[in-house]
Amino acid sequence: MKDTVMRSIAAALVMVICSGSLLYGQGGLVPIDQIYDFGAVGIDFTLFHDFRLINQGEKPVRLDSVKVACDCSRVWLVDTTLDPGDTGIISLQFNTKDYYGRTSKALHVYADSVQTAHFECFYLSTVGQWMMGLKPDPISLFFLPGHEAKNIKILNPALDGVEVIDIDTHNDWIEVKALEEQAGKQEVLLLQVVAADGLTKGTYQTNFRITLSLPEEFEEPLFITVPVKIVRY
Repeated sequence: MKDTVMRSIAAALVMVICSGSLLYGQGGLVPIDQIYDFGAVGIDFTLFHDFRLINQGEKPVRLDSVKVACDCSRVWLVDTTLDPGDTGIISLQFNTKDYYGRTSKALHVYADSVQTAHFECFYLSTVGQWMMGLKPDPISLFFLPGHEAKNIKILNPALDGVEVIDIDTHNDWIEVKALEEQAGKQEVLLLQVVAADGLTKGTYQTNFRITLSLPEEFEEPLFITVPVKIVRY
């Protein structure tokens, strides 16, 4: 019952956000992915996502600034001027340390576009709670030099069936594939994670998001994000 209520609240929040957006079809600077849901994730981890923007207008657009309202997040512009038809990126870093349960955050984008001088992008998460008991084991991965592939298991304790329908890696520092992509009740989903070859000396932090398809009574898929740290020396 608790899981159902939480999912209903999350769905309602997304509907409100979407209904309040008047950007699409108006030209100017438009977010390609205005809402990103990290889904379920552990406490005290740093997560990453790149929001993509496109200039749908007929003139170049300059990104003046991007801001967030809390110390839990950092953002920076990868591209500052977009010609007509060009795409740009705003990079987000979000730490879950001080949160528990469902969260909704916004970043504010300011540009010299008449149509879209200011708009928001939203990032959601469910911190420290695992919907329907679908919890990855382990909840994060750590690679030292010499570590080979590591596996993630997700036990399906109660549902008639779940399926991995998408895996979204933040960048190419890791490769993730589903070894067992379907699981009935009391069965296990199995994913394999491999750190990229050729990484130079340093510490790398990244993450990947798993999208799960649930039984028909659930209208929305379920997201789970797994943080990954890689050390090379």
